[in-house]
Amino acid sequence: ARRLAYPAYFQPNVPSDKQEETLQQLCRCIRGFISQSIGDSAVYMSRGCMLELAAALCDPQLRAAEQRLGASALTASVRELLALGEVGTGVSRSVTVPLLATLLAETVSPDCQASSLASSADLLTALLMHSEYTIKDGALCHSTMPCAGALDPHGPGASAALSSTVPDGETLSKKFGGTTGLPRILTLTALDALAKKSEGQMPGIIREVLTRLLGTLRTELQSLLDRPGGNNKPLTPMPLSPQHRLQLRGWQAILILGCHAKNDKETAEMLLSELFWHLRTP
Repeated sequence: ARRLAYPAYFQPNVPSDKQEETLQQLCRCIRGFISQSIGDSAVYMSRGCMLELAAALCDPQLRAAEQRLGASALTASVRELLALGEVGTGVSRSVTVPLLATLLAETVSPDCQASSLASSADLLTALLMHSEYTIKDGALCHSTMPCAGALDPHGPGASAALSSTVPDGETLSKKFGGTTGLPRILTLTALDALAKKSEGQMPGIIREVLTRLLGTLRTELQSLLDRPGGNNKPLTPMPLSPQHRLQLRGWQAILILGCHAKNDKETAEMLLSELFWHLRTP
């Protein structure tokens, strides 16, 4: 489908309304197939099948069609799969590599539009704040490797895509494969590597991601400042609570990516302003 059907159908000779209708149905069906393999009464799906379905959903051709048509079917399906990945094992890891390969290649393209950059930043921020579901075994966690079972060695979900997008991706997968943070670590490493390649100029996608991360953390802290539980409720979240873990994930990403703002005065000033707003909180 990726090699024959996509190029034949998502091209100028096909009416835009037909393309958009097909895109919506395709994304909905792929998302549905993966969803059927998770939860009670789930249908068995091999690891390779789930990975190739995720690669088909996150294919650059579908992403380009979505942006050209002004649609949101692919983005919405990815968001739903990431939400599903918080309660079902293997889903997030299937989506992460092909999504990173597609989005980062898109953001460095000279033809990347502002709307595409904003959409990519939303999805990358979701990955950075994501905590996937794994099989707990005491102090250990178990799940599959992100590219395990790939059928197409040249596809966006294969090991070659991981290596080209994430430096030392295979090593990181082995090191953090037993944690719930592997999709986040791969995303953060890929963005950090992209910033290092920019020769001192902060890429637009990094700036957009930082803005969204800071917005998420401000909203989270504001919810604590509003004290919904009364005046006696502490302003600091309980250690290792969901709020505390979200703050840890957010600040880790901000401090790593924010280091690249040293030659971007506007971004650096924005980071310092937000940082001191948080530090002023008692």
